[in-house]
Amino acid sequence: MAKIGIDAGGSMIKLAFEQNGRIHFRKYPNAQTDTALKWLKLFEWNDIALTGSKAAYLKQAFFPNASILPEFDAVCTGARWLKDRDYPHINDEFLLVNVGTGTSWFKVSKKSHSRVLGSGIGGGTIMGLAELLTGVQDFAKITELASKGSKNKIDVLVKDLYEEDIGINGSLTASNFGYGNTLDGSKEDKLSSLFQMTAETIVLLSQQAGTIHQIDQIIYAGGAVSVNMPLQKSISSFDYLFPKSQLFLQDGQFCGACGALLSV
Repeated sequence: MAKIGIDAGGSMIKLAFEQNGRIHFRKYPNAQTDTALKWLKLFEWNDIALTGSKAAYLKQAFFPNASILPEFDAVCTGARWLKDRDYPHINDEFLLVNVGTGTSWFKVSKKSHSRVLGSGIGGGTIMGLAELLTGVQDFAKITELASKGSKNKIDVLVKDLYEEDIGINGSLTASNFGYGNTLDGSKEDKLSSLFQMTAETIVLLSQQAGTIHQIDQIIYAGGAVSVNMPLQKSISSFDYLFPKSQLFLQDGQFCGACGALLSV
């Protein structure tokens, strides 16, 4: 294992390294930085590439000879490689939706990439509002609870407002958290509604970005969506808005680390 890519973000340290001709991944919460460093010291690394918001700190404190790759470049390079691995039949051009603390949209082709849109709605939104609504702080627990809830007790749906057919699917959301003044839903229901609001916002922005830049294929990555089946399910429920089904990278949370690895 001669080289490694490290994505040092606000909450996680993610690693990508090649062994026996295959790329492998590991991750550690920032609270376990010492554990991650102990694992790294078990091996001799000829090349280390860093990316992410804490890359400069890791270079100064632990890896003075490491190179630093800009985060957007690392994410898009890694996503391109993972797309080719997971979906080799997909055209080279796609819209990458990277859902991290916030969300960034990138136009990615075989040899180039550019950021075309950004939003403050993302994993940080889920974590912050989940704590305010329910007091739950653990991401895995938030995801588990959301999968068991029903947004219908919290959101106002189109059918709640109109008894007659007005040409709009009655199950669509008319107002996220519209029953807020009479909330009697459980923690699960509130979190289900939160995930629905996040998904709807991201999907609508993805649709607009795809239309403006004339890109048919939408691919999602990032830590907030890659291990979040309830959010993936909500996003996929809007596939009918797109020319092609929306896709999720299997190891999309490691795009940055993978891109850093590929740079050395």
